[in-house]
Amino acid sequence: MTVGLGCTVWVKLESRNLGGSVKDRPALFMIEQAERDGRLGRDGRIVEATSGNTGIALAQIAV
Repeated sequence: MTVGLGCTVWVKLESRNLGGSVKDRPALFMIEQAERDGRLGRDGRIVEATSGNTGIALAQIAV
């Protein structure tokens, strides 16, 4: 596919994420940032008003 292009092509396969979604990385970032900032601790709660990909990713990461 890249033969003769003279460059390296990198591909990122989002389907290999835990939840199979591009939303996994932002969800992980939000949780880790809240922990670093002290806004989320061990017994803290994450409230998300969606059942979409972000909500699913947050639920999987929080377990």
